[in-house]
Amino acid sequence: SARAAFDRASLIALPANLRIAYAKQMHELMPANARTLLLTIAYDQSEMEGPPFSVTDDEVARLYGGIRKVTRLETRDASAGSRNIQERGVTEVTTSVFDIGAAL
Repeated sequence: SARAAFDRASLIALPANLRIAYAKQMHELMPANARTLLLTIAYDQSEMEGPPFSVTDDEVARLYGGIRKVTRLETRDASAGSRNIQERGVTEVTTSVFDIGAAL
């Protein structure tokens, strides 16, 4: 079974109503000691309909915090490098990287 996963665009591709089931499924598929490197983007969802959807750091903590160790590795302003999203009307974008670690 897998020891690690890289989620660059799966969670942010899902609307909010599907994210809880996705997080639960990922937890169940991964061994207890496996880790996931998760990348997210966050922006004012009223400025653009996804995908990609805005997933805040708080939402990541809610989705995974009760089942896996969650460590935010980095958050940065990505507004200047997000031309595609800016063209869709979004003014500010941040990206975050998380280590979704071992099962609790």
